[in-house]
Amino acid sequence: MGGVFNPWIVGIVGGVGQALGEMTGYMAGYSGQTWIDENPTYNRLTGWMQRYGLLTVFFLALIPSPLFDVAGLAAGALRFPWWKFLLSCVIGKVIKNILFALAGFYSFDLLSRLLGG
Repeated sequence: MGGVFNPWIVGIVGGVGQALGEMTGYMAGYSGQTWIDENPTYNRLTGWMQRYGLLTVFFLALIPSPLFDVAGLAAGALRFPWWKFLLSCVIGKVIKNILFALAGFYSFDLLSRLLGG
């Protein structure tokens, strides 16, 4: 969509929407109904969340990875404040989405030039 609409707006709207969607994983962890307590990835993320909280959420939101779903569960289970989770998630997701939208914008333009349009 960054090649069609303003990539900055696309990145902001997409990032906020993704962050709001990640609240489902957080709430599942917060409810205490996690079934992955023995998973080594979950245990590692729990340790990162306990030590680095905001930075862990931010960096995992910044990279495209399904690992963030597990981080949401861990943050909820640790009772990490929801507003801190959401804030760091929004910042990371917005930056990621702006970068993707800008890449789409410039690659759309480049492709148009290469094809003579």
